[in-house]
Amino acid sequence: MTTTKSILVKIGLLWAVACLGVSGVSAQTEQKIATINLKKVFDNYYKTKIADSRLKKRGAEFEKTLKSMYKEYQSAQKEYKQLIRGANDQVVSNQERQRKKKAAQKKLRQIRQLEKEVKQFDRTAKSTLQEKQRRMREKIMKEVSGVVEQVAKSKGYTLVLDTAAKTINQTPALVYSNGQSDISDEVLKRLNRNAPEDLPEVSDSEEESDSGLPGGNLPDLPSPGELNP
Repeated sequence: MTTTKSILVKIGLLWAVACLGVSGVSAQTEQKIATINLKKVFDNYYKTKIADSRLKKRGAEFEKTLKSMYKEYQSAQKEYKQLIRGANDQVVSNQERQRKKKAAQKKLRQIRQLEKEVKQFDRTAKSTLQEKQRRMREKIMKEVSGVVEQVAKSKGYTLVLDTAAKTINQTPALVYSNGQSDISDEVLKRLNRNAPEDLPEVSDSEEESDSGLPGGNLPDLPSPGELNP
């Protein structure tokens, strides 16, 4: 009895595997796959170019303010050093040296406050730009995905693969495609149907600085502690 039951269980398992195999083959036969280069579509969508232009303009405004604050910081350091030299000048009276020493201590407090303000502004500016960029990308990708779905459905595709996608190891997620079923141009055509003629030019060579703001690096801030009298 046990042997018969065991045989029936094995037959049942084999039948299940066979059914799955047939089902898999059937599903593969019905699958119609398209490809798309999402990076190409995203970068060449006119709304992406407009958004990038606005972000760079905002970044330039932040950088202008940041440089102005840093200039004030440097000026305060210069005044502080002059006060320290005066406080150590044996030619002037002791009363004058004490006056300059107190003025130097006050200036040092100002320098420390300015340093905090510069660093806080830099952090806030970077955070603001990053958040704006994140929201912009999410909004645009939602629009792109909607058009991809429209094109795929109109052409009978059941699956769309991104040829620009990378794995966690930065290797291509899609190893090979002959490009015959690529819908990138069709999607771009629909997305840019109402694009304005005077689109801003966004150069690929423009790089963001280490501070997160376009236009170049600012010098490192020296520690005010090094200037103590």
